Amino acid sequence: MIKFTDPLPRYLLDVRQMRISVLYTAVSSLAFLLIFTPFWENAWFQLGADSAALCTLVFLLAATMLLVASRGLLTRCRSLEHFSLLGYLAWNFGEIVLTALLYAFFTGEARRLGLISPAVYEL
Repeated sequence: MIKFTDPLPRYLLDVRQMRISVLYTAVSSLAFLLIFTPFWENAWFQLGADSAALCTLVFLLAATMLLVASRGLLTRCRSLEHFSLLGYLAWNFGEIVLTALLYAFFTGEARRLGLISPAVYEL
């Protein structure tokens, strides 16, 4: 049985694996937005020709760049001998938290600048 303290298999920190991971995440996120955005009534994500669509694109690019930077740092950690499965899971959780914070910051700034309507995402 695998334990959280076991060393992480080195292939998970390979450059090729990281590239595939980032590409898969970016493509699946875009596909998710394209499929489900028309059904969201209270989300500011839009795919039309207005400022909300530009905000959506900029947010996706910023989140992808955050993921690329994080995975680049993670690839450099492969030289650490004691990088465990728990460390890898914590790193992935940290990426999720950072992306959520980026979303919150981006939503607040876009609302403050008037790029998105506050009524769009209020309950």
